[in-house]
Amino acid sequence: MASGGQQNFDDFEIKNENVTNELVVKPRPLQQKRDLETRKSLNNMTKKAICELCIEIFGIDLNFRIEKKLLITEFLLLQDKYS
Repeated sequence: MASGGQQNFDDFEIKNENVTNELVVKPRPLQQKRDLETRKSLNNMTKKAICELCIEIFGIDLNFRIEKKLLITEFLLLQDKYS
């Protein structure tokens, strides 16, 4: 007994030729260099915005619950490390 019920392939057209397309690989456009953030520019942002920017740029989730000045310091350390 089949688990999906019996299937009748008489109603379907089965192709014998290769139906795949040629693989086209396009190079990614080079990303423009981002301006480095400064303590002043980060201080004008909210803590949430700093955390989201860190995820976007570095792929690292900062702890939102720490003080803003420590959050900025961690961001700047990551920026120095990855730039």
